[in-house]
Amino acid sequence: MKVQGTPCLASFGIRKLTLVRTDARHKGKTLAQYPWPTAYACNIITPAVEESKVILSSGHDVCRTALLQISAGKVRQLWSCRYWSEGCSPVIHKGCVYMVIGQVHCLHISNGKLKWRGGNFGRDSSCLVTGDDKLVVFGSGDLGLVDASPKRHKYRELTRVKDVIGGTCYPHVALADGILAVKNKEGDVVCLSVRPR
Repeated sequence: MKVQGTPCLASFGIRKLTLVRTDARHKGKTLAQYPWPTAYACNIITPAVEESKVILSSGHDVCRTALLQISAGKVRQLWSCRYWSEGCSPVIHKGCVYMVIGQVHCLHISNGKLKWRGGNFGRDSSCLVTGDDKLVVFGSGDLGLVDASPKRHKYRELTRVKDVIGGTCYPHVALADGILAVKNKEGDVVCLSVRPR
């Protein structure tokens, strides 16, 4: 991300968010930090970034999501809400924040208010957004496709493939070069082609 023109890396550690500069003359220098302690040091998600803003979320004793504005030496919370993600890294897309904990949640990035929620993918879930306004959701061994058009005001599941893989599915769904990959914690991987025929 860039903070006031300075390239940085946002790292969510066990007790705080740390912004580190990556520009040549100041590489590795801490730009800003924001405390975010949780019970059992369970800050699991990858921060979601838009311009100089960062979305953080966690469960356990915190159970909230927040949008933070980053500047040199300073982090300001813009909003906080009681919708949260324990393991699913939030995805920012066209003014919305998507995350899954049981249900898919769509929040307005401007204020953190719930736009819609729906479906059921269990607690160990993940999601990613595609270039054509679709949300790929993976959880409890199921793979779903959800309409993520910013014009939508309610949950709309386009399709679901049940029992793609068995076991506990902590790892996030991944998409690269037209291959969709899902993995369980035992190390089994299923790869599906979504390339045009």
